Amino acid sequence: GKTPEETVRLFTEAVKKGDFELANRYGYPELTDPMIKHPKTIKTELEKMKADGKIDLLLRELEVGEVKEIPGFGGDNVNLMADIDGLKVRVLSLGRSERGTWKIIEF
Repeated sequence: GKTPEETVRLFTEAVKKGDFELANRYGYPELTDPMIKHPKTIKTELEKMKADGKIDLLLRELEVGEVKEIPGFGGDNVNLMADIDGLKVRVLSLGRSERGTWKIIEF
């Protein structure tokens, strides 16, 4: 997206439709978990969340979340923070790519 908010909106729409392949495109392709040898993609995480019955909670967090700048990163990195039942939760982190678009860097 052109803004973090647009990326979150497009990602949320894809998740609502169950189009995890499209949702995956809003993240950096190299999203990996250093503790495992296999790449952890947004798609695989969404599939796991669906199997665990947690997609509705994710959608709630995405819909109520607010983009907050991360201090010290010059506005090129932000977090989506949600207040869920009085608890502040970091839903995801986004960064501005070299092309100027916003991508999910941590999910």
